[in-house]
Amino acid sequence: MDKPTTIEQLLQQMPTAFLPDKAKGIRAVIQLNLTGEGGGSWFVSVADGKCEVSPGVAPTPSATITAAAADYLAVGRGELNP
Repeated sequence: MDKPTTIEQLLQQMPTAFLPDKAKGIRAVIQLNLTGEGGGSWFVSVADGKCEVSPGVAPTPSATITAAAADYLAVGRGELNP
């Protein structure tokens, strides 16, 4: 899998990198509020062994992550320790 160069690419790869065995019994919605250039709002839904990423704001997220888009991308690329 190529390293993503944008937040959008990173989030598109998330469902394919998801390990359903590690998330058995998990139901969660994580809101991502990414600031700065390339940022925006997305949410990640984990349920029934699936991971789905959608643009926008979740009505009732289980958790919210707010970060600079550049930092979030660097973590996703393995270049910054979370």
